[in-house]
Amino acid sequence: MKMNSKLLAKQVFAVAAAAAMATGTAQASELKFKTDGGLKWETDDGKASGQFGGRVMIDANYFDDDSTPNKGGYSNGLEFRRLRLFGKGQYLDYAGIVQIDFSGASVALKDVYITKKAFGGKIIGGHFKQPFGLEELTSSKYITFIERGFGSNGIATSHKLGLGFSTNQGPTTFMASIYDGADVNASGGDAKGPGSGIGARFTWAPQADAGNVTHFGIAAASESNVDFSKSLRPEAHLGQKYKMISITEADVIKLGLEAALVRGPFSAQAEYMMADAEGTGPGETFNSYYGQVSYFLTGDTRPYKAKAGSFDRVKPKGENGAWELAARFDGAENDDTGAEAQAFTFGVNYYATKQVRWMLNYVMAEMTEAGRAQDKPDALVARWQWDF
Repeated sequence: MKMNSKLLAKQVFAVAAAAAMATGTAQASELKFKTDGGLKWETDDGKASGQFGGRVMIDANYFDDDSTPNKGGYSNGLEFRRLRLFGKGQYLDYAGIVQIDFSGASVALKDVYITKKAFGGKIIGGHFKQPFGLEELTSSKYITFIERGFGSNGIATSHKLGLGFSTNQGPTTFMASIYDGADVNASGGDAKGPGSGIGARFTWAPQADAGNVTHFGIAAASESNVDFSKSLRPEAHLGQKYKMISITEADVIKLGLEAALVRGPFSAQAEYMMADAEGTGPGETFNSYYGQVSYFLTGDTRPYKAKAGSFDRVKPKGENGAWELAARFDGAENDDTGAEAQAFTFGVNYYATKQVRWMLNYVMAEMTEAGRAQDKPDALVARWQWDF
């Protein structure tokens, strides 16, 4: 989908303003404005509100690929990893958002949907993240490492155009959806296949207090007639891609298991994901898994959003910010072709404020495509992040 960036930027402003003025009778003098985290406004009667904001993530990548015979020539450099603007609004039981990413060579739609409160939850329609994966459903603003793991990049469904329903009752959340298999940002609209899918996720958090969280989750999805082609990078976005699985006109069954624990400054998180795909050729099974731990040296804790079953923004307690150390082991493998990936990632995060974060990751990866020798690229990745 080729899009004009100036036109899209105007549309973001227009949608946000229209949503905020949706009372139909509100005048500009009836709006209250705030600038704490983007531009926010609300009508005096509280029936309508809106916000304009965005995120900027600038990454620096340095690679040591001395033991990388197959994918030599890694390119060091800087990039806008994410450069997003959004506008969102709410009126009574309705809410909507338009979020667009301007990083890279093209403009991409991210969250573009409308919700309606109903049946003890909310109905959601549009382009949104499908219910699969704890790390995937935690915003990139709040994940512990610079890049999500192999499962999120290889198996989790992420954004699709669809219709869903979500609800939370006490310590549980549930979301189900049906969605189109196409990638709306691909050239030609449905270049990635015309298929469809259905998915659901259930989470249970018997403990969800600040600094004391226990989380469990399970997700499943079934997709038909999709192009299931997945390549992975060694936990650095400028890294080379290694093909893990490629099946056209595929019927895919996905399963995901997740768990997380927070005890004061300490947190742990793990997921297992599996995708079984059958298509025009022999079937293949693709697995991924990771385990990670983190610890705040400053006594802060990782916040949990119980209503969504995902993690939230770190707000430093002290004026000097918050420091966090983290480590992760991540793996993925194709049982049928021998393609596999493994990575150890060590991270240091400095939360200067609740909206500014500095991150540093060192990655030691081992990547293998089917029928080829193993590559062992290392990467040093730094990020400056600001969201508003």
